Amino acid sequence: MPRHGLQRGRVVTDERAAESCPGREQIEALARGELDGPAKAAAIELLLSDASCRELYRRLTAGRFPSLPNYTIVEQVGRGGFGVVYKAIHETKQRIEALKILFGKTQLLASYFVNEVHLIARLAHPNIATLYEAQLETPPLYYAMEFIEGERLSDYLRHHDVPLAERLRIVRKVADAVNYAHQQGVVHRDLKPQNILMDAAGEPHIVDFGIAKRVELSGQPADGEPTGGPVGTVGYIAPEQLAGRPVDARADIYALGALLFYCVTGEPARHARDVQRTLELLRQRGVSRPEDLTAIIARAVQENPDDRYPDCASLIEDLDNYLAGRPIHARPTTFGYELARLAGVVVRNHTAAVYAAIVATVAAGVTAAQWQLEAHTTWGPVRSANQTVLVAWTPRTIAAIRDGTIGADLPGLTADGPAARKSWRLLYGRLLERLAEARPSVVVWDYFFPDCWPGYDEAFVRGIQALKAPVVVGVRDYDVNAEPDMCETIRQAVAGHGSLAIVRPDRLAGEIEVILAIERGFETPVPGLALAAFAAVRFPQCRPIPAIDPQARELEIRYRKRIAARREARFQAQTDRIPLQRIIRVRDLEVEGGLLPDDRVATAVFPLHSDEYWKQRTYDFVDVLTADTRQLRLWFNGRAVVIGQMIPGVDEHPLLGGGRTFGCRLHADALNGLLTPVHFARVPARTLVLRNTLWSILAIALALILPIAGRLPLRRLAWVCLAVALLAACAVMLVAVAVHETWALEALDVLCVFALATPLAYWIRVYRQRQIELAPRIAPVTSHADGATESSTVLAETV
Repeated sequence: MPRHGLQRGRVVTDERAAESCPGREQIEALARGELDGPAKAAAIELLLSDASCRELYRRLTAGRFPSLPNYTIVEQVGRGGFGVVYKAIHETKQRIEALKILFGKTQLLASYFVNEVHLIARLAHPNIATLYEAQLETPPLYYAMEFIEGERLSDYLRHHDVPLAERLRIVRKVADAVNYAHQQGVVHRDLKPQNILMDAAGEPHIVDFGIAKRVELSGQPADGEPTGGPVGTVGYIAPEQLAGRPVDARADIYALGALLFYCVTGEPARHARDVQRTLELLRQRGVSRPEDLTAIIARAVQENPDDRYPDCASLIEDLDNYLAGRPIHARPTTFGYELARLAGVVVRNHTAAVYAAIVATVAAGVTAAQWQLEAHTTWGPVRSANQTVLVAWTPRTIAAIRDGTIGADLPGLTADGPAARKSWRLLYGRLLERLAEARPSVVVWDYFFPDCWPGYDEAFVRGIQALKAPVVVGVRDYDVNAEPDMCETIRQAVAGHGSLAIVRPDRLAGEIEVILAIERGFETPVPGLALAAFAAVRFPQCRPIPAIDPQARELEIRYRKRIAARREARFQAQTDRIPLQRIIRVRDLEVEGGLLPDDRVATAVFPLHSDEYWKQRTYDFVDVLTADTRQLRLWFNGRAVVIGQMIPGVDEHPLLGGGRTFGCRLHADALNGLLTPVHFARVPARTLVLRNTLWSILAIALALILPIAGRLPLRRLAWVCLAVALLAACAVMLVAVAVHETWALEALDVLCVFALATPLAYWIRVYRQRQIELAPRIAPVTSHADGATESSTVLAETV
């Protein structure tokens, strides 16, 4: 550095002034460069507070640093293409400032320097160093700004163990500061780790706007700014900037993408556009959702500016989305991707709810398996043959609507007029809400709903949703493809539907022949109403698939799950086989209902109960709507509820030997007959539920206290957990089928539940931790290529 021409009339202190410094030895050691760390900080603090020590230090360093009015330069901290940066003390304000002095004498360098001052003066952001003052009139030109006590980002990442999430937050804060600069019309054009200083609190600060450019709101470069060849830093410079073409704010987007690549991989920024390399590096480091982070980097460093993020705000939004586990905009959106991200957000933000769901699922699943499988060891009825009860719509019901006894608070409900039957769906919904308090096993509607009535269907659907038990409705007509003629809104809400067609009941004495399934063409057989209700009791979350076996004269019912997890069987392992009376064409059978002559039906015979029997098990709408909860549970808890009309002359059928019966009774008799031979479990269902719930809670607690050892990949851990769960499922079957002693049943039950719930909860815990940590480790940043103290490098390759 030339020493002449820099001193501006500074009066050299005399020996006596220098001798008055109270810390002479410290200042001399500082001048010789012998101090470091706390000792150096203490000496600089002495310079700040004592004028005589500053005089001594200036005398000792005379000729080494430039002499400027009101400043004592402590040391040089950087050198770039447009000047030298010093750490200096402002004597009047007694504060440390960063002093940048221009030594070049060309007009181009001077114009860049003046441009930098003008641009920095426009900016006031906590992550951008603040300009204090400038001298731009006579040489040497200089300006003073906020001094950031810290280290450059490249050094900071090399010297500190910085988690991935923190690295991303650093880049996000830099992007936020750059976004602010863009809003003020300033494009930095030389963003890189060497131009980002990290303070003691870990906050980044952007420095060195030496080649920054002002861009008007229109996006065009401002007039009167210095021009020249391409400037910037290889690896961080955008292709259009390297080619010398006009640039806008998207050039900084490219640099931010390269900076992001460098921060998360520690690799040279020149590799940022190698997507496959980036993805492999992130996978090697165990980064969570490496595809998402790779996509963010790839979009930011696109060669074509139009393909990059349009602004910093968009990049910041994707970084926030990645940090929070939400879907990012840089990747194409698919249902599977959205679902995976939704699951990640739920696990991360609603962990307690996820653990509660595991408890409920495991307890319910083990209970159901034990109930079903244990039933095969012993035969007998669950209860007597009175599992089915009736709720009847009678003339009394209509009269109660007229006089306001029921439904007076339901706007639009009427007993008379053309809209009466439509409005009754309001009352149907109210009835289901009341039944929800009793917890029946299934509710069967001996009604059909061909048309939707938006003004009334909502109440009915709300009742279905409130019930929490399967609801099955009747269908009068099916089309040629065996699709039901029914309101789609109701169809989506109910658990199932079945044909209302019946065989005339006046051909058998004391028995009824019931249509269990209807085969139309090559379509899957349609279940009758009673069979659909029976299937809903057996497996509420499944759709029954009947299959007629003419050779065995049996109806086989398979159960297809409405929702099956990945790699989970779509069908339940259990099937039901019901002996058939006849397999016959409709044309050869006296049938009432919407069937076609060529339809083939499978029928079975069940006992026909007397009027007296059903009088004791039939309840009017009015009674159900006005009863208290205790009474409702006595009537309906755990039972199958059939709802139908019992109005003389409506859906009424003659019986052999005299007398008449209603259609809803016929369906109730059939359902009662199907449910009667169900096997019973030795352990009551309530006991199973309570016991398995308790074990599931304890299993979750165990998963939460187990140490997370090693860095097993999530996929491999998932396979291990799945294998353990499968073994547990086999153990559940073993317990249910082969174990009879109480103590052994209890012990194996505990092991089964723990083997199911603990691995699942443990995997959720690890998955959530990975979502928050984002990566188990990041390789330390290697030494960068430039390795110097330049604040800006003109086309010099760096990492």
